[in-house]
Amino acid sequence: SGEAKGPVSRSRSCGATQGGRVYMFGGVSEKPMRDMWSFDVRDRTWQRVEIVGKAPSSRYGATMTAVGPDLLVLFGGQRKASRMYNDMHVLRVTGGKSASVTSEMVDLDEDHLPPVVAGHSAVFIEGLLVIFGGQSAAGRPVNDLSAFSLKTYSWTYFGRKGAWPPPRSGHHSVVVDGKVYIYGGTDGTQYCGDMWCLDPAS
Repeated sequence: SGEAKGPVSRSRSCGATQGGRVYMFGGVSEKPMRDMWSFDVRDRTWQRVEIVGKAPSSRYGATMTAVGPDLLVLFGGQRKASRMYNDMHVLRVTGGKSASVTSEMVDLDEDHLPPVVAGHSAVFIEGLLVIFGGQSAAGRPVNDLSAFSLKTYSWTYFGRKGAWPPPRSGHHSVVVDGKVYIYGGTDGTQYCGDMWCLDPAS
């Protein structure tokens, strides 16, 4: 069946782990997609996930980040070069083996939204969803650092101090000992092989 085969081939999807499952959303193949799937790492099976509520639109280059025992946050991405996003969806895993999530689009203060972005990175640290870099609406990579508080539903924008990662998209970020490590990506003309460490607390 289609459920057993799993998702069709694609690139630039986003994903996160939660409760022994890998969750994946969207991406692009012949066109941008908005389907969501889960992969059970124990029995190694795929299952289509039903999204209840306001589901994210079709997109690629977004991020999905685990922010609690049953919560995933999806941010940004693009549908095409001229249609990029800075919206945020909170996905609550509710289904267990039935594989469903409840989706809520976060009502953000439009006067304080970050710019639209795709190909960025996102990590969760000390109650903050920390976003770095990505590609702007102008098609150029950026090196902005911002954080969204899951407690106050507000954004914080960090100024650049000292040495700072050059603009990039398609990179990867991880958290180690309270710091954000950023590796790789592209600046639009060449690939990056540098590693940076940023401390949101400093």
